[in-house]
Amino acid sequence: MKNKRNITLMILGFLIVLNISIVGYKLYKYSPPKPKTKEYIVLNETNKDNDYNVVNILKTLNDDTVGYIKVKGTNIDYPVMQSSDNDFYLNHDFNKNYLFAGSVFLDFRNNLDTLDKNNIIYAHAMNNGTMFGSLKNVLTDAWHQNKDNYIIELTTTDGIKKFEVISSYVIPVTNDYLYVNFDSDQKFIDFETKMINRSQHNYGAKANKDDKLLTLSTCMNHVNRVVVHARLITD
Repeated sequence: MKNKRNITLMILGFLIVLNISIVGYKLYKYSPPKPKTKEYIVLNETNKDNDYNVVNILKTLNDDTVGYIKVKGTNIDYPVMQSSDNDFYLNHDFNKNYLFAGSVFLDFRNNLDTLDKNNIIYAHAMNNGTMFGSLKNVLTDAWHQNKDNYIIELTTTDGIKKFEVISSYVIPVTNDYLYVNFDSDQKFIDFETKMINRSQHNYGAKANKDDKLLTLSTCMNHVNRVVVHARLITD
């Protein structure tokens, strides 16, 4: 009798585990994809020749999506969000849930469809290397010696835009690199020249009035910022 009871309990236990596994699989299979790189790649598997489709698909999940950024030689491989201010995505994830790490996001003043003279993307520098936690790699000699790393890819709804790094540095907190547009060509040239001269590595760049810049900004610590500037090389 005792053996029969044990066998019955074992069968019931097996059925419970089996049901949990089936439910778990269904939830995994049918839940909306989470905003992680693997899911983005899967979403794009049927559109390998049209990388911009991944942004369009992500926009259906969160219409705040404005792009997708990849920086070689770092862990930066994320969607770019944008809200009506520069506060929301400091502590909200792709699904608009509270998250201390926040998201990678575009300055609310910018428009990636037309591109401003200076287009600014922010994110926290997390200690585990996520978000912009690996942006500091750009400051190392090893990163700088590999010129393939200089190209940053920013995918938008109309295709991939490529930017070439022209300046990278650490600086105490300031807003002097956060201007978006300029009153004259000369003011822009002066701005770009200042950013180039500030670089800790020499990229051999010179200011050009027709340039459009991509600026990446994150915290190094409580008093310093890591900043990278790159110029548009394809439209």
